[in-house]
Amino acid sequence: MCQGTSSAETTVGGIFGAMSHQLSLLDPVEAPPVHGRHNLFFALMPPPAVAEQVNRAAVQLRSTHGLTGNLIGADRLHVSLHAVAPDVSPLTVDAARFIAARVDAPRFEVVFDRVQSFDIHRAGTNPVVLWHSDHRSLTDLHRLHKLLHLEVRRAGLPLPANHGFNPHMTLLYDRKLVPAQAIEPVRWTATEFALIDSHVGDGYYECLGTWPLRP
Repeated sequence: MCQGTSSAETTVGGIFGAMSHQLSLLDPVEAPPVHGRHNLFFALMPPPAVAEQVNRAAVQLRSTHGLTGNLIGADRLHVSLHAVAPDVSPLTVDAARFIAARVDAPRFEVVFDRVQSFDIHRAGTNPVVLWHSDHRSLTDLHRLHKLLHLEVRRAGLPLPANHGFNPHMTLLYDRKLVPAQAIEPVRWTATEFALIDSHVGDGYYECLGTWPLRP
């Protein structure tokens, strides 16, 4: 397992309390799981304490909104940084590790203050996510994504068709749509990023390495 570490206080208590009534939905940024393949990507993993508290709050959210989708386990909660490839060949993994080692970025705070669904117009596949209402608050996270993007391109790996970046943490997939709701901010200090091999559809993440962010 490769959950993140934190050098700062984490705050999650009561995160799914106060609600707003925003109904606008964001553009989709990810597809639902499909069995029988791998997906290699870079990610931030929240510290175990934060992941467990988010997972417990997601259980409450699921009950409140009558959702039926399976929750993503606390050990798989993550913020996707950049896709690498839909395979885990030795050459691809070596290239990804080389890319990660070239990235030089500082530690930073990750903050999410909203929960809502991304409407991707397919029944049962709408991701319910944590995100931030003002992406300017995630400048360092965007910078890390950009550095990885530049290194992936420099390494000659194929870039995804849609490589836009919308930082978020997926809690589950469900046919029902959850409107945007304000929450008590979820925050932690990211001290490293990871290379993840997702065994898609099997509910299993394999950590292939972590790289520190400098103090």
